[in-house]
Amino acid sequence: MRDYPVEIEVLAKRPLAQLATFDGVTWLDHELSDPHVSGARDQGFGRELRGDLAVRRQWLVEQDLAHEDAHGFRLRRGALAQLQRRELLRLAEEVSRDLGKTYVEAASEVRTEGRIARRIEAEAGSYAVMENAHDFTLVPWSRDFARQVGKAGAGIVRDDTMPHWTLQRGRQGPEIG
Repeated sequence: MRDYPVEIEVLAKRPLAQLATFDGVTWLDHELSDPHVSGARDQGFGRELRGDLAVRRQWLVEQDLAHEDAHGFRLRRGALAQLQRRELLRLAEEVSRDLGKTYVEAASEVRTEGRIARRIEAEAGSYAVMENAHDFTLVPWSRDFARQVGKAGAGIVRDDTMPHWTLQRGRQGPEIG
């Protein structure tokens, strides 16, 4: 048994019941979008999961992000991207209040640069706050950022691949703030 340690994967940062009506991408959405999902048992956690999946399906339909008909349940095209954007904008609003700075959305294929201020957690993943003198941007967190918090960085966010980042090494000059 010691040769095969148990691996645990955290699927959500919130309790299951909160995920059913959460305005952002959750693992429940991925479960619902996969037509070959294995059936959960009708007892214990499986029963709770089935109930919350039903609530999530209804919530997505009410939000016009999915539809259900005789052929079954289907997410609308771009539904997950729309949910992810909603959560990103909500996080940006919170960070904007905290920093007293304006949020500037990272445009695809456009260079983004600033000081890597901190990491923030979203339900669907993590973001780095890249801060400048008067504004900030949220970019997908990269493991490379972990030891670079507080230092300058620059990169290009791409829709189809992981962003490429150039991280500053050594001492940093004075900052305008």
